[in-house]
Amino acid sequence: MDLKGAKIVNFYQISGDVQSEGTDVNKIKIPHYQRPYSWDQDMVKKLIEDWHSQYETEYFAGSVVTVADREKQTHDLIDGQQRFTTIFLTNYVLFLLLRVTTRQAIAQSKVLHLSKLFEQLQQSSKYVFTKKIDEFDGNVFLEEFQKIEEMEGEEKEDGRNNFSTKYRSLVHLPDLIEDCEKFPKVHQNKLFHFIRSHQTLLTYDRKSFNTQFTNALSKVFITLNDQNKPRLRIIEDER
Repeated sequence: MDLKGAKIVNFYQISGDVQSEGTDVNKIKIPHYQRPYSWDQDMVKKLIEDWHSQYETEYFAGSVVTVADREKQTHDLIDGQQRFTTIFLTNYVLFLLLRVTTRQAIAQSKVLHLSKLFEQLQQSSKYVFTKKIDEFDGNVFLEEFQKIEEMEGEEKEDGRNNFSTKYRSLVHLPDLIEDCEKFPKVHQNKLFHFIRSHQTLLTYDRKSFNTQFTNALSKVFITLNDQNKPRLRIIEDER
């Protein structure tokens, strides 16, 4: 099939250059003339249900048209904004989920799970942010944790605590119990600064929209502990 310069790509290549066979990720910028994101809950739910219904086979999510600015490594999003933004937000939620799932695996000393979680966390963050998580290398982290698990007594306990603190610091997770009253606001503040410093791959021509977008993303958090399954929560605006 002649796609006239276009090509079919998978989810993780959606912001790549169609003229390149590489896996480089480019920023996607929404021009000022594009209308704001407008999909409601039902439309998002329908897209996700379509993904699930086609889980065992390839699913064509529709076309996305962009114009490349190779000098700035940015693609202006011309068509497909609603779907692309929904896909980006889905991956963002996945990043938040992996962030706390990895924290729990560390707390429960699940060494066998950590290798895959570190890999997934790195891959997910690559397609959400333009900058890598500082000093985060899954293989190095896993090797460090395995050495801690070979320790004994207080040395092992101290090693686990220090490792957990180090991980939380890198991904900007509060060192607080999730049921703590302060947790949502502290989490929001840390996540806001994390997003600002690592910069999202999805941006807007209008600077005010970027600020609003960062504010909105920082209000989302996922709770997970030994007694409860993951739960997505959103901090409501104070009135």
